[in-house]
Amino acid sequence: MSAKPFTAELQRLGLPLRHAAHAEPEAPQSAPAALPSPAIADASPAEFMAAIDRIERRLDELAALQPAPAAPAEVGPDVADLQRRIQDTQVEIAALRHPKAEQDRLVVAGEELAAIVSATETATNGVLSAAELIEKTAVAMKARLSDVADKRDLDLMMDAVVSIFEACNFQDITGQRIGKVVRTLDFIEERVVAMIQTWGAEAFAHLPHSVEVPVAEEAKLLNGPQLQGKAISQAEIDALFD
Repeated sequence: MSAKPFTAELQRLGLPLRHAAHAEPEAPQSAPAALPSPAIADASPAEFMAAIDRIERRLDELAALQPAPAAPAEVGPDVADLQRRIQDTQVEIAALRHPKAEQDRLVVAGEELAAIVSATETATNGVLSAAELIEKTAVAMKARLSDVADKRDLDLMMDAVVSIFEACNFQDITGQRIGKVVRTLDFIEERVVAMIQTWGAEAFAHLPHSVEVPVAEEAKLLNGPQLQGKAISQAEIDALFD
């Protein structure tokens, strides 16, 4: 930095320049930077400090004009809350279908409902077969009897058989409704599996495989009926006593 601008700054700040009148202009040359002005050399330390103080105050004023940086938003609580909610969701998903559990609650529920439909259908077919046999027998007896009172009783029996046929329609309606429930469970299972695949099975490794469901004391004694193919056979029971 050359001496002239700094001398001008001292003039603007009101510092005395004792030898300024005797300074002669120098011819341009390629020499190194010029020596300090005599005015700078003759300035007292107090004058230097005063000039520095005024420059510092000016810089502080300029800095005050700059807008203050915006305070960073507090994201810590939000992140912690989000993490807690994700963990709670994983716990609930694991309670429904833990990827490392031996038994799948949703699959078991679907199998139980399918077993209900099958058992109901079998029982209904048995009832209808018996009702048809009763109806045929009543028709044959009515053809052989001549007593009016007996025929009237057979008519009442046949009317009761018709009521049995009508009541057995529940099986078809119930089967359709249970089928809707099974399809809903299948849909839920697909969504749960998709979420497990999104996080990865290892994300559930530290979670319990099963959740204890409160059960009444009487219900603890009821373990059946078992699903077909999973129940203990009579041969296995007999083998226990051999």
